[in-house]
Amino acid sequence: MIARFIYTDCESKGPFSSGVGKKFKSVVFPGAWPRLEALDELKERLPRNSLSEGYQQPNVPNAMTTAEFEALPKSWAFAQITNDTFALERITTSGQCYGRNNRFDEGFVFSINAWSDLVSRFAEDTKPLQLRPVDFVHSTGWLNPRGEAELESAELDEGFYEFAPSFREQLKDDLVTVRGLDGLRPLLKSFANAQIERSAVHVSKADADEFFAIIAILTRLTAPVYAWQIGFSDVWEQPRSKDLADGSNPQFVLGDEATKSTALADLWAELALEVFTQGFPGKVMAKIDDVAQGLQLQRNNFAQGLALLPIAIIELGKEGTGNSQLSRRAKDFLQSLNQPEIGYVS
Repeated sequence: MIARFIYTDCESKGPFSSGVGKKFKSVVFPGAWPRLEALDELKERLPRNSLSEGYQQPNVPNAMTTAEFEALPKSWAFAQITNDTFALERITTSGQCYGRNNRFDEGFVFSINAWSDLVSRFAEDTKPLQLRPVDFVHSTGWLNPRGEAELESAELDEGFYEFAPSFREQLKDDLVTVRGLDGLRPLLKSFANAQIERSAVHVSKADADEFFAIIAILTRLTAPVYAWQIGFSDVWEQPRSKDLADGSNPQFVLGDEATKSTALADLWAELALEVFTQGFPGKVMAKIDDVAQGLQLQRNNFAQGLALLPIAIIELGKEGTGNSQLSRRAKDFLQSLNQPEIGYVS
């Protein structure tokens, strides 16, 4: 199941509510995928406000041009919202509506196994890599209503979002950005530790402009099945509550906090850092996605994903396109995986 939605404050009737105020204004099932038998079944599988708490609305003066309005920064959130449903949400403004700045949330939800349908749908756009949720930050087809008239007339169709031909160029730019970060080593340690401890990766506010680039690259250092469960939002400054469905999932938040790590996470981070500085990170990321298809991975054992990086390095070495020193380090790392928090990777 995959469904698109708009959540905003409006006067129009929605599928679940006819009163004036905040509501799901439009909900549709895209034509390309299986849908629920009745729209009412979807009601409890939509995200409401929890994903966008912390969003600060920009001021939109009447003199702002259309180009300036459409260029306003957008916020994004991705999270598990029920036991079997995930949501990606684009958070922005519809400008001055009824005397106030009005938030406009658009996004989609999907059932827990439908991530592979999304990956398949965009396989040609992303090959030799597989799609990650954060890639939708650069997708097209999102609505940008401004003012009451456009807000009230905003409706979704049964299409879906698309990626521009520049997808690969965007990923190359993200890779250059991440390789150049002064704080790359602690970020890698934090990412590895988050997979082991099922905790948050705190991205420094100094790197706020690179937040989504960091997620795009780091989530490609683990298997897609795990990447499609790792939450993120640039409006979250604290980890999600443990009471929420995604409270025990690894997640990216934008906030300054000391990096937590373990000996095992440190080893993985040093191996990953060497890939960025001396190896071929693009090839390694593609090989991770390739190798993951042949492994029996436990969906909730995020720590197993740490094994994909050394396995990919070794496989590239066997193909003659790797780095012999990196291969030796990867083999050394795999020998350290007999620790209980990792589990067994066949």
